[in-house]
Amino acid sequence: MVNSIVGTMNVLASTQKMLLNQDTLLQDALDIVAFDHLLALSYSTDDDTRRQFDRSYNPMTISQLSATYPNISWHTFVPEATGAAQQVLGKLLGDPNYKYIVMEPGKLQMLNDMLGNPNFVSARTLINYIYYTVVDANSDFLPWPQSQSSSSMARFRQSRPPIGKPRRIRPEKRRFERKQYDDLSSSQIDCASETVYTLPYANARVFIDNVYPSNASRVQLRDNVAKIASSILIGEFYIKTTAEKAKREARIFVCLEM
Repeated sequence: MVNSIVGTMNVLASTQKMLLNQDTLLQDALDIVAFDHLLALSYSTDDDTRRQFDRSYNPMTISQLSATYPNISWHTFVPEATGAAQQVLGKLLGDPNYKYIVMEPGKLQMLNDMLGNPNFVSARTLINYIYYTVVDANSDFLPWPQSQSSSSMARFRQSRPPIGKPRRIRPEKRRFERKQYDDLSSSQIDCASETVYTLPYANARVFIDNVYPSNASRVQLRDNVAKIASSILIGEFYIKTTAEKAKREARIFVCLEM
């Protein structure tokens, strides 16, 4: 992991035409790994607790968050988390009764109590850890040399074996590649393909809103779909009725022959 951090940051620095001090970079990478190890050992939930869902649903307003976890600046965190979604940000911060769902309140309390303690983590390491997490999440888009990869696990996707009898379902084909493009149109096509692949329902909603923008057009669509569904159901009814009638006539014919 240390080598991965060093390699990723060097590639990022090359895009900015910067030359990093390798000794400082190595030490920062070691500190990031050590901090990540500390979080995994002391601030992660065990499997038994994960099965209890009370820890996952704890509604709090932003005032309650600020009072419960004062070492975390929620008025700074929320705008950073929402990014460029200004309408969402306005609703979140403009409504004092808006409820945030807090997961792991016990672990969050532990982190809140330790933040600001230099024996827990230095400010430099904490900032490096947060920003490196962002860089690593988007490292596929860096201009990696052909012989290198941003991560040895980047091309793998988690999958679970099916439970019960295997179903013959054609596997979904991934039609995009997360990488750096020099051509803008190729980048846009790939971005659109990724959103369709990862957010199918959101994309369907955007498509419907674009094709049927008014309420009248949606009512018309609903009526047309209802007519098609009704014709299918009526057709199935006639097929079943005809089959039953044919069976009755066959029985009558057999009885007459006897």
